[in-house]
Amino acid sequence: MKQTDLILIVFLFLTSLTVFGQIGTIEGQIYDRRENKGLAFAIVKLVDTKIGTTTDYKGSFKLDSIPTGTYDLKVSYIGYGDTTVKSIKISADTILKVKLELP
Repeated sequence: MKQTDLILIVFLFLTSLTVFGQIGTIEGQIYDRRENKGLAFAIVKLVDTKIGTTTDYKGSFKLDSIPTGTYDLKVSYIGYGDTTVKSIKISADTILKVKLELP
């Protein structure tokens, strides 16, 4: 193997580490404050992005592969209206845990 080939391989490896290391995750639960139970099928999304999901039958959700930055998290559920949590900061290689009560 030539020295230039080795340098190219090391460069590509290091570049891939920095690219893949620039994402984070949000996971959590949406629940009804009065009944203290999870809300199934609530819509959870990051405002002005295509990143979103729905909660499972226990009200749990997980948003993966979120680029680092600051986002607003919006939760929608029929009968409860919309709730937005402003300025959630996503850091590289971290999991942010969220628990939201809807009135």
